[in-house]
Amino acid sequence: MKRLLRLMDLGFPLPLGSVNNRRSLLFVGNLVDVIQVALEHPKVARGLYCLSDGNDLSTTDLLRRLSESSGRVSILFPFPKFGLQALGKISDFIGWLTGRSLATNSTAIEKLCGSLTINGTQFRTDCGWRPPFSVDQGLRETTNESRQCRA
Repeated sequence: MKRLLRLMDLGFPLPLGSVNNRRSLLFVGNLVDVIQVALEHPKVARGLYCLSDGNDLSTTDLLRRLSESSGRVSILFPFPKFGLQALGKISDFIGWLTGRSLATNSTAIEKLCGSLTINGTQFRTDCGWRPPFSVDQGLRETTNESRQCRA
């Protein structure tokens, strides 16, 4: 998240306008609420749960929402995934030559473009939990906190 916010701060157009992946998120305020519910709910004592805010986002959608919530301008343009992967391979090679890992290496590109989702419905079902913060509220708080840390 920090890296994405820093990229947005640069103001450069980003080739991430067509990343079609899915990412599950959990805002820290929702995690705190889950912990409070878990401490009081008898069914949770023996449960193992995956948690999320419930709205999986693509990297493109995440960047757009971060831009809106932070007042930053983000310019996203479509770029094929194979082009981003090629950039990662080139960065890997340059890193190998120089002995330094670059931020655009293939691992970073895969993290940015790959999907990582979980099914967080079981805790909701068992405990009747609903996230008190929406994804957009969580992103707004995250961007506000990020600004305060940099100030």
